[in-house]
Amino acid sequence: MTASLPLALRQRAYAAWESGDTIQDVADTFSVGSATLKRWIRRMRETGSLEPAPRLRGRAPFATPERLAILRELVAQNRDWNQVRLAEAWSERCGAKTSQDTVGRALLVMGIRRGRRHGSHGCVTCGACAERVKSDQQGWMEATRTIENRINRFVREGW
Repeated sequence: MTASLPLALRQRAYAAWESGDTIQDVADTFSVGSATLKRWIRRMRETGSLEPAPRLRGRAPFATPERLAILRELVAQNRDWNQVRLAEAWSERCGAKTSQDTVGRALLVMGIRRGRRHGSHGCVTCGACAERVKSDQQGWMEATRTIENRINRFVREGW
């Protein structure tokens, strides 16, 4: 869609049509399409103005400032919730359905970073998960040392 034509042009074209010129003559004189001129005439009859209609673009955003405040509160109260659970709770509180992707974008907009999940229950902060991560890291380090020892032994023995 192109930009709206100036109001002064619309007014001059409408005045020429009102003075008795045909739609095609006015359209040719002002270098506008006859359908455009007909829309201007219809707009003047319906609204009393030749002002262009406001341009509406797409759907209204779900994440309004009020809704972002609700999400911020949900995150603060439920640090161990993942985005799916946050989306469900946020939808319930706002009365409109939303997705985990919308939650992720909203968290990004608010500058809230969430850590990687370590436990089976999706917790970020609990001590049990921290212990499990530490234990897993130690297990991997031990397994790596065992593999390195075997490789060195095979190399020494000439395999």
